[in-house]
Amino acid sequence: MSFHRVARAAPHTSKEFRGAEASYLRAIQEVRVHDREWFAGFVLELGGLLAEWTIPPLGAEDRIDHFLDRIGASLDSIRAEMREIETEQDQAEGNTGAPREA
Repeated sequence: MSFHRVARAAPHTSKEFRGAEASYLRAIQEVRVHDREWFAGFVLELGGLLAEWTIPPLGAEDRIDHFLDRIGASLDSIRAEMREIETEQDQAEGNTGAPREA
């Protein structure tokens, strides 16, 4: 993530940091808004597709299950990275309050 790189290298008062931070905050908002709703909708859509097949293509269910597992793991990884960056940012700003929700 470029924000993570910039946050470590650039002063927090720099234009580069503020731009990277703004992009990061937009990305966080998008993940928070879409990840649960999108993922649930996606699973339902795949379930509907499987239900429409009289005879699913060989291995389709296993491939879809594997794909969904990878999406879930990716979302978990994104949330963990977001928490790590927020913790670093809080420490840099001297905040010791409650952790932010991811």
